[in-house]
Amino acid sequence: MIMKLSDFTIFKGISEDSFNELKNSSVLYKFKIGQPMSFKNVIPNQVHIILDGEARLLSTENNQKVTIAKLGIGSAVGLASLIRIEGCEEVTASTEVKTLSIPDKSIIDIYNKEISFRSLCNNSLFPVDVLSIVESLIKKSKRNDISLRAAFNTFAKNSKILSINSGKKIEIHKNFKYFICSNNIENKKISDTYNNEEDLIIKPPFSGRIIQLDSNLFNKLMKSDINNNAIDQKEKSIIPDFSNSEQELNFLPALEPTKTAEEIGQYSPRKDFKIIKGRGEIGEPLACLQMLSNYLDTPFR
Repeated sequence: MIMKLSDFTIFKGISEDSFNELKNSSVLYKFKIGQPMSFKNVIPNQVHIILDGEARLLSTENNQKVTIAKLGIGSAVGLASLIRIEGCEEVTASTEVKTLSIPDKSIIDIYNKEISFRSLCNNSLFPVDVLSIVESLIKKSKRNDISLRAAFNTFAKNSKILSINSGKKIEIHKNFKYFICSNNIENKKISDTYNNEEDLIIKPPFSGRIIQLDSNLFNKLMKSDINNNAIDQKEKSIIPDFSNSEQELNFLPALEPTKTAEEIGQYSPRKDFKIIKGRGEIGEPLACLQMLSNYLDTPFR
């Protein structure tokens, strides 16, 4: 089974040792129709390679869930969240979906060891790379007639991902705009502008990500005095399909997506510490536990 996975683009060129690592650490899972495969605000502790079935990448528009893209055979659910160091994929199964589940630690190990896999991760433009920046730009735009899906489809065809490491710079061109696209760059947030004037510090193990957008399209999205047909509204009826390859076997019922415990260079500014007051033998310990859970960014139950 695992050797057949060499047919998938994501695994092309990796060594036999890495295949064996996948074989020893991976699990086959089965998702029911409508079952969540990834949550938007969670960096998952596993990556699901779709072997059979179809899933949907979702977003919210006008307070309603909308399908942004179809994810089919060969799609890697959770990989973008891991290498962007940001929980950004809201994905549910639209049919019964069978997956190969790879632990985050194995993904990190293979990324560090395998040039072909690292190159694919660093240079692949994932649907959520585009979705994340488009959502951010629409919020800042003066226009109120933009369809999220139309903008996504238009920018997906005209954008490029660039990788960057500490001390390096990316050559920029006047016909493009550049934005931060990963959460492992010190003092930068995703969707911040990149201007090539400062040295960036990238927290390992993953390279930093910069998304390149067409300046003309960017201006048309942001300005209200531009022809409203600049972002082709016909695109809003199109749901792109991201799929490749084939397969199958013995699958376990899938569990709810779980947050990674790996240190992957998450950058977040220092938090303000909020004092929570409590009274009595029960209230005071509960207040302490709640403050501790807030500081550690863990659920308080």
